[in-house]
Amino acid sequence: METNRSDASRLRNMPWRPPLELAHAANEWVLAEDAVPVFESLLALHDAQLAIVPLHKIISAERRLMWRDNLDERPHLV
Repeated sequence: METNRSDASRLRNMPWRPPLELAHAANEWVLAEDAVPVFESLLALHDAQLAIVPLHKIISAERRLMWRDNLDERPHLV
């Protein structure tokens, strides 16, 4: 599902906030104990991918994400 500007504005003005946004605002990130090994595996995979990808590809991807962020959209993480 794609989020357009009006959807993002509507979500931002709602009385509740998504869990990732709350964690970021509170500067408190907590993982359930059974999720820790999965998260560690994900981070190891991410590090391995970064180790082999050319730097210009990483910079290009980062710019695309920042561009989307400036359009008031968030990358789809799920």
